[in-house]
Amino acid sequence: MTLIFHNPQCSKSRKALDILTNNDIKPQIIFYLKEPLTKKLLLDIFDISNLPIRSFLRCNEPEYKENELDNTKLTDNELLDFILKFPLLFILPVLIMGNSHSLLSLEQKISNFEWKKRLVLVIAKDKDINLIHGVESFFKEKACQNKDRNLELYKIIGNEITKYKVPSRYEGRTGIWLFGLDGSEKAYSNDLSLLDQLYEIIDEMPIRQNEMLQQNSRCD
Repeated sequence: MTLIFHNPQCSKSRKALDILTNNDIKPQIIFYLKEPLTKKLLLDIFDISNLPIRSFLRCNEPEYKENELDNTKLTDNELLDFILKFPLLFILPVLIMGNSHSLLSLEQKISNFEWKKRLVLVIAKDKDINLIHGVESFFKEKACQNKDRNLELYKIIGNEITKYKVPSRYEGRTGIWLFGLDGSEKAYSNDLSLLDQLYEIIDEMPIRQNEMLQQNSRCD
């Protein structure tokens, strides 16, 4: 699988894409100015490249000089924040090349929670603001109830999905999934409606009922 972070206005980026297509390589194109980069995705790129963050900065951009990014005292986190704020600082072209074995397995990620946590998985596009904010608010406002039920939230937003090897049953789908302690899928909705039924579904599970017999709720 080949990914290219592409800006059609950049001549080097266009040339890189031409080279790929002329060699019968059909990359997944990420138009990073239209689909904003995330901090998580950038960190993954830096980890894969094994290069310092500074090597990804375009030094000739006005924002570079205006913010004095040549200051060597700036931390990696500070530089990362500037790239997120001013995406044109991100140097192009950036290619990630490899086969499916180099991708993270979504199924493996889910199985990592098995017998440790009940998992709420959210897969969303950047534009799914209501879905993302709704889930985040639910976990913030009902922190105690979620802790009682041993619930963990894991989000995959926007371009972050490109680093996963995704089983066919999840391809092209967005929404909210609930997985039990045994790692099996218990419920799904493509909107926030699952959150209204979440506790009812969990509290009917045999393992959860046994938990409730052995412990008192710590929440009002």
